Amino acid sequence: MSKPTKITQKVLRPFKSGFGFILRVLLPFLLGMIANIVFAFIFLGGWLNGASWAGSIYAIVFFALFLVGFPVFYFWMARKYVIMRGLALLYDNTQGLIASVLGTVVHSVVSSKENLTNSSAFAGKTLNGVSDYIKQSAVGSNRSLRTGLKFLLERAPIFASLSRISESMELSVENLPAIQTEVQKDVDEFIQDELIGATSMWLWISLFSNLGLMYVAWQYFA
Repeated sequence: MSKPTKITQKVLRPFKSGFGFILRVLLPFLLGMIANIVFAFIFLGGWLNGASWAGSIYAIVFFALFLVGFPVFYFWMARKYVIMRGLALLYDNTQGLIASVLGTVVHSVVSSKENLTNSSAFAGKTLNGVSDYIKQSAVGSNRSLRTGLKFLLERAPIFASLSRISESMELSVENLPAIQTEVQKDVDEFIQDELIGATSMWLWISLFSNLGLMYVAWQYFA
């Protein structure tokens, strides 16, 4: 069995049970959507029982928020969370590949001896030719892995990392091992903190905001 095939099977193993994946990842969002829609109609019924025109505008806003606003938001969050979970699985199981591609990128940039600001390896601060670097790696022809790696590498702060390193170290072939290590460290921190870790924080913030607004709506308008 070839190396790309082994990697593919390892990454895709958690997704072999579609129901299990939905249960673990999507069910909380689906419950949030359903709970808000159900609460919207319960709230509407409670408000109509003692309706007053004084608070009608606020009541209608709350009704629309629970019926449409929060369900749409949870749908958007679910989509984003599934992508992040997929990236987390990809990252956990392909760190060797990412390190290999980063090593190739850094070697290419440093060996070219171009000024970093004017380097043809970057378009602005974004890496050029990501697909070509991935083709040189051991990913093989699996589209899911190639797409995931491309997504990660296009957002990785490689330019920013090299700029920071250049302030204390010459970007030369002699310093290549140290440069590669520092770039790898910066990219790892970015993926874990910015790409993978950020979604969970927003999920908890939205959940507590949702519950708080339910309480306010029920106490003052229903």
